[in-house]
Amino acid sequence: MGLRRTSMACVAVLSLAALAGCANSPTTALGPEPTPAVDPDGATADLQTLLTELYGAFLVSGDDATTIISAGATPTVAVAELDQALELGDQVEAFAAATSAELVRLATQSPTTPTGVSVEITGTTVVGEENSRPVAAVDLITTITQRGGATREAEAEFLIGWGDDGLTAVWALARDGTDIVRDSGIGLNSPTGAVDRFLRLALNEEWEALEQLSGGVNASDTELAVFASVARATTGRYHVLELPQERAGSTHVVYLVGESNQVIGRFEVVLGRDLRVVYFPTT
Repeated sequence: MGLRRTSMACVAVLSLAALAGCANSPTTALGPEPTPAVDPDGATADLQTLLTELYGAFLVSGDDATTIISAGATPTVAVAELDQALELGDQVEAFAAATSAELVRLATQSPTTPTGVSVEITGTTVVGEENSRPVAAVDLITTITQRGGATREAEAEFLIGWGDDGLTAVWALARDGTDIVRDSGIGLNSPTGAVDRFLRLALNEEWEALEQLSGGVNASDTELAVFASVARATTGRYHVLELPQERAGSTHVVYLVGESNQVIGRFEVVLGRDLRVVYFPTT
């Protein structure tokens, strides 16, 4: 899902039962591959650099873990430094802010600090275009090295969009049969659409519906009211985006990011018959 333009204070919401019956498509088809053919290597390298820098800044120990992000930088400063070096689009800045928040969370929960990270691109294919910009599917492997030399690898699939002005979009790759598509951000069968629905229910103070949608996890009206208050203060623009590198089986990790790359909330989404959207505060 890309940029949302709305006033968060004025949103009409149906009942959760009615919402479950919506038949909106959870994916969006891409346009045909651009002609003449385009080279995705520069955009792919930018994604690799972006992730390497963020992992180095917020998960790995050592002042020499980054070359763009300054030592001790906050996530806000890190995103600004990456934007200056790589010329990131607004959606990619939001993706970087969300990734920073997720890495800070992982570092806080980890009993040990990794000593190294490697982000390896294993495949890149131009698969279409969107808004007259080429889109490529990117496969990568992230290798985290722990103290003592033990390593942990994780594979992920991305979609990236770019133009002459640099990297403009980072999405989770989705499939419709054999076709590569992207998340539409619409409806409860879309990871970002489900989070957008959670947001709209919160803005309308539908606490019981949110408890139901979260499978009973988000049962604190106070916590949900704080979330709604922060979200309501963000008017005009926000991004709901999935972190492809954090997908684990059927669980999707989705972030809500507001203006000035303010991280508003983290969500874990499980789609399907047992739909569940669980909110986790980020402050």
